[in-house]
Formats: sequence, C-alpha cells, structure tokens
Amino acid sequence: MRKEKPKPIEGKINFSSGSIDEKNLIYSTDIKGHVGVCKLKCEEKHELLWSSSPYMGDKYLCNLRMSHGFYVSGILPNQYSRFCQAFNIGTIGETTLNSIFQKYAPVVSQLVKESYETALLEEIASYEELQEGIDIVTDASHGTRKNSMYTDVVCLGARTHKVLRVETISKVDCTSAQKHELIGTERIYEYFKNLRDEYEVKIRVHCHDRNTSVNKFIRINGIDTESTNDTWHATKNIAKEIKTICSGPRYKEGQTWHPELSDKAASIKTHLYWAMKNCNKDPVKLKLSLLNIVEHYKNNHEHCSELSRCKTDSNYEPTI
Repeated sequence: MRKEKPKPIEGKINFSSGSIDEKNLIYSTDIKGHVGVCKLKCEEKHELLWSSSPYMGDKYLCNLRMSHGFYVSGILPNQYSRFCQAFNIGTIGETTLNSIFQKYAPVVSQLVKESYETALLEEIASYEELQEGIDIVTDASHGTRKNSMYTDVVCLGARTHKVLRVETISKVDCTSAQKHELIGTERIYEYFKNLRDEYEVKIRVHCHDRNTSVNKFIRINGIDTESTNDTWHATKNIAKEIKTICSGPRYKEGQTWHPELSDKAASIKTHLYWAMKNCNKDPVKLKLSLLNIVEHYKNNHEHCSELSRCKTDSNYEPTI
C-alpha cells in the first residue's frame, strides 16, 4: 500500500501584546523525510524558513544519519517503512534513499576492501611459517530465517578472528537457501586463489559447522586443506544429552538419572572446550582427558591437569 505524502499544515499564530509588533504570523509545515520544515510569514510579507535539522551538503543531516542507520542495520526496506510509520517520524523517499546510496556505496566498498587486506596481512603475520597456509573459520548467517532471501557467508582468520571475506548469496544466485553456504564457500576459495600471486595465500585448516556439502567440496576438488568442525557445533548438543541423566521422572531416579548430576552439565561442557583446546591435536590425549571427567567427580585427581583447581587449591572439595 502506497503511503500518502503528509499534507502541509497552514494556520495563524496569534501573539500577545508586545511581541513581534503585534503582528500575526502565517505558517505552513511540511515533512522532508525525517525533518520537519516550517515556513513563517508575517503580514509584512517577511518570510522565514525553519527546519528541525541542519544541512550537510545538499541533504538534511538528520536524513543522512537515518539513512546510514538503515544501510548498516540490515533491515529490509519494508521493515524500515513500517518502523517509521509506527512511530510517526516520517520516511525518507525511495528516490532520496537511492541518491544517497549512490554516494554511500563506493566509499563503503573501498573501506571494506581495505579492511579485508589489513585483516589478511595481520592473519598472515601471526604465523611463524606460512608455507602450509593459514587457518580459517567460516559460517553462514541467514537473514531472518533459514529459507531467507539472502545469506552471508563469513570467513574469519582463526588466530586474529578478524573478517577476511564476506560473500552474500541471494535467491537470484540459487533458489535453494540450503545451498547458499556452499556457493559462498566456493567464492571464498576463489577469492583466496586469486590472491596467491600477491600474497601466496593457502588454506591449511578450514573450520566450519559440520556442513557435509563443504566437506564434499574440499574432498572432491582435491584441495590441500584439512576440513574440521568448530568446537561450538561439536559440543552444542552435549548439555542436552547430559540433561537426560540429570533429570527425569521420580520413579526412574537412580536408574536412568540421578539428582547429583543436575549441576554437572555446565562444568562438563567447559571441560570439553578445555580438552579440545589443550590436546595438541592428539586424539588419544583428548580421549583420556574426556574419560577423566568421571574420575574427577570420583575425587580421583591423579590424571587431572596440574593447573586444575583440584590440584592447586588445598581447600578444594568436589561437588556432591
């Protein structure tokens, strides 16, 4: 539904004796985007134009700031329009938004390019030996819902955690939103491939969210990259699984679950993160560290880390 342009308001302002030569002011108001504009005119034909926002160049500063907020927020045009209508703060017209965007986009694109280059150089500098390549982490962010129009596939440097590349995929590229992450990943690899002449960038380890299509892409294309899963996705179901032995119906208490385990889920998950971080990629060491959870709660700390509180704190007592 097309929104009607607000109609100007006209009227008179009557001043008491002693103000502005006791003349009546004729006024009219209008809304320019988010800016209120008022035109005052006295009976002597003197005119004054007042606005609620100063100019910046040829645009109102208020409209520029609101358009900036609209661009960087990621909300859709219809969401912006509904928000403004709900709070009755005016709306910037499509023509004005487009004209601002034409000046805005090239500047942002240049800043993004510079940011990518700086982040990549910092990631490269964090490796003592770069022959094998750098480690990256990727994930897909779907706009508003999984079956969304747009998907952002973000690539971070594993050591600096700075953004190395962002690829935006839309349903124009592929109608299936489930395939957007794969397409974005392919574009990221193509981006790094094109940079090799300048930076000689190789991907040593690629960490992602257990996406089978990404695993297949790396395997089929013979890319010399190790495909791994990130720790969050590897452990996100742990708390849910542990809950099944921490609570349950009373008649099964002591059989399938026990109340003494009710406060252990969070600490167990924390230990999982610690074990993965400190295993030095040794699967045997990781397995032993995880199995030691049971021994730890049995008050047997023989194989616990020397840095653990159970060994450094003489007053430590295990929870019951």
